[in-house]
Amino acid sequence: IHPSVFQQIQAAEQAAAPGAAPAAFVQLGELYAGLAQAAVAEGSSPAGERFYAQAVAAYSDGLHQADVAAAPPQEVGGLHAGLAALYRGRVVAADGTSSPQYSELMTSEASAALQTLPADDAHRAELERWQAEGLRLLLTDARRRGDVGVALDLIDRLANSSAGAGTANFLAEERQALVVQQALELLERGDRPAALALAGDAIADPALQAPADSRTLF
Repeated sequence: IHPSVFQQIQAAEQAAAPGAAPAAFVQLGELYAGLAQAAVAEGSSPAGERFYAQAVAAYSDGLHQADVAAAPPQEVGGLHAGLAALYRGRVVAADGTSSPQYSELMTSEASAALQTLPADDAHRAELERWQAEGLRLLLTDARRRGDVGVALDLIDRLANSSAGAGTANFLAEERQALVVQQALELLERGDRPAALALAGDAIADPALQAPADSRTLF
């Protein structure tokens, strides 16, 4: 660590004392996050992991102190945004696979930040994009696992987010496809009344029925 950076960290550690303003913890978290990125760039993954953990701890401690001190909501938005940025860096692994756990963490923190940051904050557009990215990744994972209930809940969360305004038709089609999938699962379990009640118009369409000469008598 460069001596000047080390001095900044020492000063930030002293400033981020119990009872300090959330901005002090934001500064400390940003310093540790920068060290984590630099360590990884230098090929020192163990050091990067330690600095990453310290960055998460700084932001989390700031949220705890803000809760104890009953700080105004607009002052904690930067802490949530900092955590969202940290978690976003772990959403996609080195092998290209996505992590549902980090997607959920990023989405939750981005949503919390959007609820607290002022309407004219410069970071809102970026956080809205992260929120939408996280929800779509979680929706893809839920559909892959066949978890219709979770997928429908995620569609509701997307529809209620700022990203849902321009994707109303897409979300409606996704919802309809999931409802039909859920109805077909009920049919496979022999629960025809529940399936018809859930998606009768979609699965009882005469055009989808078997030809008359192929239907069973009973």
